Amino acid sequence: EGGYSDDLSTYGVIAGIWSSMYSLGEVIGPSLGGFLLENYGFPVCSTVMAAMCAVTSVVVLLYFLSFHPKSEISSSAKSKEKITEASDSGISENCRTSASSSSSSLSAQYLAHVNENTP
Repeated sequence: EGGYSDDLSTYGVIAGIWSSMYSLGEVIGPSLGGFLLENYGFPVCSTVMAAMCAVTSVVVLLYFLSFHPKSEISSSAKSKEKITEASDSGISENCRTSASSSSSSLSAQYLAHVNENTP
């Protein structure tokens, strides 16, 4: 199907990008907001933010309407009903089976140790 592989390294890259952009927003946001507020005033800044939110919501709405036809959404909802409780974590089965046997044996050893020492 296209796109990136469905494994732990892809999840790590996505989590890293998300965290980086979130932190960058925490640094740039207050500085840029203060600069704009001093130079343009509150009414202009709040109007620009409202317009940006409106444009973003229209773009997201168009994306979901154009790339996910109703038949695909309904079949997706039906397939979600078939998912077992084992896959509630959000990690695909490919990712679970690609874990190395050494890490799973270490987990088993740790669990055995914890069970032995638990009253």
